[in-house]
Amino acid sequence: MARATNAAGQRLFIKVFNDARCGRHEIMIHSLILYAEQLHNQRQDSRRHGRLDGRITKVIWTGECDGYPVLVMKAEQEAERPIATPIQLAKFAQEVATTLAILHDDVTIAHGDIKPYNLVVTKNDGDKQPIRVVICDFGSADTVYDDALPDAPMHRTGGTKGYSAPESDGYCTSPESDVYSLGATLRQVMRYIKCKSMRALIARMMDSIPENRPHARDVVEGAKAIQMELETTRKRADAADKTGHPLCGDNYMRLLPFQRKAVCLAITFAVAADGAHIVYWLLNKAGATVWVQPARIWQHRFA
Repeated sequence: MARATNAAGQRLFIKVFNDARCGRHEIMIHSLILYAEQLHNQRQDSRRHGRLDGRITKVIWTGECDGYPVLVMKAEQEAERPIATPIQLAKFAQEVATTLAILHDDVTIAHGDIKPYNLVVTKNDGDKQPIRVVICDFGSADTVYDDALPDAPMHRTGGTKGYSAPESDGYCTSPESDVYSLGATLRQVMRYIKCKSMRALIARMMDSIPENRPHARDVVEGAKAIQMELETTRKRADAADKTGHPLCGDNYMRLLPFQRKAVCLAITFAVAADGAHIVYWLLNKAGATVWVQPARIWQHRFA
């Protein structure tokens, strides 16, 4: 893989394949995707999940150099901010699952190697803004139906251990295995994010029985419902924050877990000792005094 810049200043990735068979396979997959998109545009079909523009790697040029296949693609700029909150995680899941739904239903292609390295977050400006994700590397992709290209040789590079579905054996690609791989990716991304609803959805996506896993379009709906639930909870917290209750509001949600425990412990002491002097000391040790006043804890000690 090499990087370059064209005359217009656009940054490019240049992928030269040592194995000509794998290179021609990936170029063929991109050609199938392009053909399917053009066919839908000509027919003016009503798409169920939207278009692929901006959702997968944009191919600039394909060809060969000294017998080696070459793939020139647009280099995507990765967002500075990582996925760091439950809302962002739910949006991330929706974006990737939507792209997979388009590939599975409209293009009839399964990616075959969904993992964090192949998902580039190009836009993430916080919980209140949309997230954009580009899917890269179609070297492991395959057609959903075996009779789609009966005479075309398939030389896939295979999936990645730890993200491939148990039934795929690294090379058997299907929509169900893509959903499993996305679940494994979400599990990896949310190592430091707590969200029971997302964990429940991921558990369904990583079911050992392929038929029990949700379709990509169902993952979109599930993640969207979780996002709406989280946003509703945040709005209620923001509204409660205006009342000054120490255990409610966005301020409380911003605290680290050990600071939240300190606040709860402070409330306990306030009720038991009927005093606020030790409360301030506890909060000061936890670094949470910037927003909580002992008087407010005293006021709401029986809330």
